[in-house]
Amino acid sequence: MMATMITMSHDYDAPARELWRIATDWNCLRRAVGRMVTFGPLPEEPMHKGQVIRTTVSLFGVLPAFAYTLKIREFDATAMHLETSESGGGIDRWEHTIDVEPRHHGSRLSDKLVISAGWLTPATALWARIMLSRRHRPRRAMLSESQEAC
Repeated sequence: MMATMITMSHDYDAPARELWRIATDWNCLRRAVGRMVTFGPLPEEPMHKGQVIRTTVSLFGVLPAFAYTLKIREFDATAMHLETSESGGGIDRWEHTIDVEPRHHGSRLSDKLVISAGWLTPATALWARIMLSRRHRPRRAMLSESQEAC
């Protein structure tokens, strides 16, 4: 089955640098995905280019956890650009690009996902679209909290 591409953008009433900080913080990631994804161990150190994370993932925290690998291919804090390459649990290819840009009144976070999961690609893409949409509300809440929200 061919890969599926998903693009999605959300606008925030917050400075782009603060949105970038939240979008690229491991603890904030846990909060943003909520119950949709439960991660095993994630690094203590900040995200950086070349980082390879081998962890586990459980969907909804109730399905059996599976091995998952996440590689940070690009991390440019100045341009606020992140690219990951991920796989595991039947997902052959999960390439995620995040860009944060200043807007007239706040900032915009844009996600681009390329997903390949064999015959499960359509279902995986649907789940990914829902997950990306649901990250918006927790991120807004984190942005309205103190600087150490995560």
